[in-house]
Amino acid sequence: MKRVVFNLDPNSDPRIILPPQPSSQFVPEWYRQGERFINKEDGSLNIPDPSLRAGGLKSCNPFLDSIIAGYIQPLSCAIEILKNDGSSNLEWRYVELDANGEYVQVEDIGLIEERSGSIGHTVPRPHGHAQNHMVWSGHWGWKLPRGYSMIITHPMNQFQLPFTTSSGFMESDRFIAGGRIPWYIKEGWTGIIPKGTAMYQIIPVKRKKWLGVVPVNVVSKKGQFITVKAREVLYGFYRDNLWVKKVYEME
Repeated sequence: MKRVVFNLDPNSDPRIILPPQPSSQFVPEWYRQGERFINKEDGSLNIPDPSLRAGGLKSCNPFLDSIIAGYIQPLSCAIEILKNDGSSNLEWRYVELDANGEYVQVEDIGLIEERSGSIGHTVPRPHGHAQNHMVWSGHWGWKLPRGYSMIITHPMNQFQLPFTTSSGFMESDRFIAGGRIPWYIKEGWTGIIPKGTAMYQIIPVKRKKWLGVVPVNVVSKKGQFITVKAREVLYGFYRDNLWVKKVYEME
């Protein structure tokens, strides 16, 4: 098994800054509540007879694999967005629950920053997001084996979050420190981003040279065979015959 070694910035307090964790621990509730089957005749959730079953959301292994791939960096303290008018007026504070269950302000532990000036001004903001150029502060870095890089991206398929994190590709066998990772808040959104929220997802990948090929016979015989076999069953062909389990753990 390959190892990823997480390195905390020496100026950061390990009692405060949460470490990365396997993404499988951050499966969103809407997915857990999702359908495994639908009615093959009308696409509804009403399935009076098992013979009417067709695969639903939870029958799609590639979709779940993207959610649980790699590791998630969780937010180490709740952040309250106080003001957000979509332009340059964004105000926030760090908060935690007191003994009465109320959020109160706490000291700034340096989890987020706002970049000022012209850096990144040509980057289109995600649709419906404010112009503010925010960054997650990279308290944790990561060291990968030789020949491996790390993809850093928004937690995959987690569109329920009130922000969108930019993507990057880092040679983490050579550069093992954390970085400042850009993100953008949804325009007009105010409220509390809870402690433990998935900030970004990191996925190790092996670097290789690739060559794209477009064959004369675009669909191969093997591809045709698999397609025919997959259509012979209502659901589960990919999971039962092709899917390979991915493992991301912590010591």
